[in-house]
Amino acid sequence: LLAHPSRLTAPLLRGADGVFREVSWATALDRMAGEFRAAQERHGRDGVGVFGGGSLTNEKAYQLGKFARVALRTSRIDYNGRFCMSSAAAAANRSLGMDRGLPFPVTDLDDAHTVLLLGTNPAETMPPFVQHLRHAQEHGGLIVVDPRRTTTARLTEDGGGLHLQPTPGSDLVLLLGLAHVVL
Repeated sequence: LLAHPSRLTAPLLRGADGVFREVSWATALDRMAGEFRAAQERHGRDGVGVFGGGSLTNEKAYQLGKFARVALRTSRIDYNGRFCMSSAAAAANRSLGMDRGLPFPVTDLDDAHTVLLLGTNPAETMPPFVQHLRHAQEHGGLIVVDPRRTTTARLTEDGGGLHLQPTPGSDLVLLLGLAHVVL
């Protein structure tokens, strides 16, 4: 993420013509502070909310929470994990008895000959996780089920495994078929 060529490294401000142009940090911070003040004057302290991204470290998430509560004095703070993972957390809680993380250490995958990934793209969303798929990939046992040709799906190329691209609505048939085999 830090070295991506599309990463923004300077603040941008949209001009009257709709085009973003680079501005100084002082200009950007003054604009943000002014907009925060104006929103809070119109709608009260909770007129401003903060939403943290999934790539924040624990330390940065803590600092963001402190900034929201102390500097902005808003009670409106949330993070993407609560929204993007809420359905997965509920399913994991019902099926595995826990609502966060994996029910096993990822190092357990290091010696697996076959790994099935359904609708997930860890090569882009959790790059360190991919190292635990290498053994399965070397044995042609990485199975990626995703209608998209993702970075993770490309790990199956050159004998690394199998990329299944279900058409919309056919993933249930696949899962029921797998459940039938398992049961």
